[in-house]
Amino acid sequence: MLLPLNLIYQFWVHSEHIPKLGWYENYFVTASNHRVHHAQNEQYIDKNYGGVFIIWDRMFGTHKVEDENEACIYGIRSTLNTFNPLWANTHIYLGIIKDFLRAEKLKDKFHVLIARTGWQPKDVAKKYPREKYDYATYIKFDPVVSKLISLYGFIQLIVLAIVGPLIIEYGSSNYILGVIYVGMLVFTMVSTSRWLEGRPAIYMEASRLL
Repeated sequence: MLLPLNLIYQFWVHSEHIPKLGWYENYFVTASNHRVHHAQNEQYIDKNYGGVFIIWDRMFGTHKVEDENEACIYGIRSTLNTFNPLWANTHIYLGIIKDFLRAEKLKDKFHVLIARTGWQPKDVAKKYPREKYDYATYIKFDPVVSKLISLYGFIQLIVLAIVGPLIIEYGSSNYILGVIYVGMLVFTMVSTSRWLEGRPAIYMEASRLL
């Protein structure tokens, strides 16, 4: 019961069209303070983790009010350059695994697993330095594709929105069917992301449709 309510609440806070909401901002997550959560600006990084209530961030020191003089620049502090949701959600773990294997000290290996975002052991940082980040020179990944491909991607989004409830309805009672549904959702997102990046995906899309 709580999970659907949480997800529904998340929908309206992902917007740039809703301004600050006065006293409501002090207790609940809003579009304004959630914009901060998705920003990569120095003053906004790692802030406003709450999903419904902002009071937890206020309690634990991760709260940040959106600065009207500095617009939020959305994204992550690394070069991703893809819409692929599978890679977007797993690339960070690949980086952690690499640092873990490359670290010479056992203490550093353990620290890699629990350290703050971006931390590297000194020996690893020296041999494998990460790309220096400067949001002032940040270039948004925005490949140009035809209107037809954009429309096709939009149709796939609608299809996913329709199929999603089926996963909840039938996947909970049939494990195998649930795995198949989730697999098809991921496959659809990966394939569609290639279209929207302007990359060839005809064979992947044909196999998905079959």
